[in-house]
Amino acid sequence: MAARLPSTFRGSAPEQAGRLLRETDLPVSQVAAIVGYQNPSRFAEIFRRNTGRSPAEYRRACWSSFTEVNDMERKDSL
Repeated sequence: MAARLPSTFRGSAPEQAGRLLRETDLPVSQVAAIVGYQNPSRFAEIFRRNTGRSPAEYRRACWSSFTEVNDMERKDSL
């Protein structure tokens, strides 16, 4: 009988995955491996189930928010 894979993140994986996606440009496959998933597709599936976004969508949303804040700060300093 095959081992059942978890349908949610284990331990500190959600926080670590989110931080890596927000703060680095590591490929999603590498983020998946760092947080303990051998299969990046499985990681992405579980990430989406838990956050409502794919890892790539999450990263884009975080980076676009960061860019908007920096743009506003630059305008304020002019």
